[in-house]
Amino acid sequence: MKLVSLFTRMGLLALGMILVSVLSADSVWANSSDEYPTTSGLADSLLNDWALPLLILGILMSMAMIGAAYLVRDERMENLLWEFGTGETQVIEIEEEDDDDDDDNAVDAVEEQKAYESADEEEADEEEAEEVEVTEEPEQPEELEEADDAQEAESVERQARMDEELEERRNRLESLDEKARKKEEELIRVAEKAKTIDFSTLGFASASDSDDLQRIKGVGPFIAEKLNALGIYTFSQLANMTPEIEEEVNVAIEFFPGRIKRDEWANQARTLLGGEEE
Repeated sequence: MKLVSLFTRMGLLALGMILVSVLSADSVWANSSDEYPTTSGLADSLLNDWALPLLILGILMSMAMIGAAYLVRDERMENLLWEFGTGETQVIEIEEEDDDDDDDNAVDAVEEQKAYESADEEEADEEEAEEVEVTEEPEQPEELEEADDAQEAESVERQARMDEELEERRNRLESLDEKARKKEEELIRVAEKAKTIDFSTLGFASASDSDDLQRIKGVGPFIAEKLNALGIYTFSQLANMTPEIEEEVNVAIEFFPGRIKRDEWANQARTLLGGEEE
């Protein structure tokens, strides 16, 4: 590159010297004339007398333009190298810095992705912990546990007693006449459905605790027997009936659908209990 620049400078110097020698040696300067040059004469001189000098001038001008372009390019390159440092080492260092920046960016991206994943895992763990806290049932006090155990024991004892009564009823069927046996079979069928009733809500009672259930509107003698066969003896048990238990009892005693709810046996029992307390 420097060699081309040197030749260009030498070419420009030679161009200037040739132009000076050609112009100073031409005979036109020695001949004086009062005639003014014409356009056709100027053209004839350029294409004939001055053809070779103009050709040489054009070549030299082209070389000068090319050389000037190279000079400017070299100067710009030198300025850039001076600003960023000298030699190829600095260029390599710049490239290495770019590579380091790319590596740093890649590392930052990986760390950022890991941070997002870690945050998602922590959020999932918190949600799972909250679900566990919600689903965990609070520990019952010791007194409640003892009460539940006593109630369960009473339920087991009552069921065993009812099974014995059912067995005795079945054994008596053969000794009854047709009408009595038909009635007893119906009571046995009702008693077998006692397992479907939630007595933990109704409460437990026996024949020795029985109230006069016929005081409830809609309860006749045979319905009262069915209720007893089912295990319901008191107003308190009827007062504790929920809408669901009312439907269960209605089905168990084979009564008219929805009759217990329509006659409001639970409300009637509460009223009777309130009157007895007064």
